[in-house]
Amino acid sequence: MNSKLKKEDKLPSYLRRSSKGGLLVGFIYVIAFMSILFLAIWQTFESENNKSEMQLVDDRLSLIEEQINIVDETNNDSMTDITSSIQFLDKEVRKLWDLSNKRNKVNIQNLSNKTEEIQELLNTIKIDIKENQTNLLSLQNDIEINEYPIRTALVTARSAPSDKRVIKTLRQWGVRIDESLFLGGMTKQKFLKSFDADIFFDDQKKHIMGANETTTSGHVPYGIKNI
Repeated sequence: MNSKLKKEDKLPSYLRRSSKGGLLVGFIYVIAFMSILFLAIWQTFESENNKSEMQLVDDRLSLIEEQINIVDETNNDSMTDITSSIQFLDKEVRKLWDLSNKRNKVNIQNLSNKTEEIQELLNTIKIDIKENQTNLLSLQNDIEINEYPIRTALVTARSAPSDKRVIKTLRQWGVRIDESLFLGGMTKQKFLKSFDADIFFDDQKKHIMGANETTTSGHVPYGIKNI
């Protein structure tokens, strides 16, 4: 009976492990290791690319900075040249101005003296005209209207209501006229011819040129149109 009994060697429970899941776990470990390795390689590659791009950007920025410096130096040189030219021109203009003043100082004084003389003559002429006007009015008042040998007519291109201002001004001056024609913008030539005027005065040359064909005309160099 003892011979039939066989000794059974049993392993402890902690040493008895199943080998069914070992291959799967090892495969998972390999996949995880490969993923980590791939991520490390990808990160290294991206880092190198970023370094290359940053280096390229730095090179471009350096090139742009050099170009800006070159342009700045060129502009500074140009501004220096322009400033020097302006200073030179200013000196030359001042020299010419001083020379011109020295040469023309005597002529300017002579012209000023002549201007004063002309102004005095104009004042004298104005006084003479005023006196002649006063004498003419005196003659007109001494002679009867029907017997007066000179007929005076006012021929103007104005029309109403400016005619009232003209009549009031003439009355204020004491000027007597025989006829007054307010043409309202029409030409004066036909009216002067029908009036049979001996002489015609106007302050505008265009009226003088038109009336001069039929009537002796004289230009009055005064008034707003001659300024």
